[in-house]
Amino acid sequence: MIIAFICIVLIFNTMETISIHRPKIVVIGSCNTDMVVKANRLPVPGETILGGTFYMNPGGKGANQAIAAARLGAEVTFISKIGYDLFGLQALEIYRSEKINTEY
Repeated sequence: MIIAFICIVLIFNTMETISIHRPKIVVIGSCNTDMVVKANRLPVPGETILGGTFYMNPGGKGANQAIAAARLGAEVTFISKIGYDLFGLQALEIYRSEKINTEY
């Protein structure tokens, strides 16, 4: 019982320390837009099938890592080549909403 209490206190103190001292992380990586069409099944070779729902989401290894780190409480700067088009502007808006610095 005492050991469990000590573990809880140590975990709480660690969480408190992390929230006071946010780690600073720089992510250098890719940013792209994932375009996905959901289908009921995979086509057989040579077959064309109709898709269903269409999804567009931000993607790229760097972008995914930057968002994950920001959601875990880090102060994140993301360095990537982001186009000045509809997809790039949508990505920048998402990074702003996640409090990710994209000034570089």
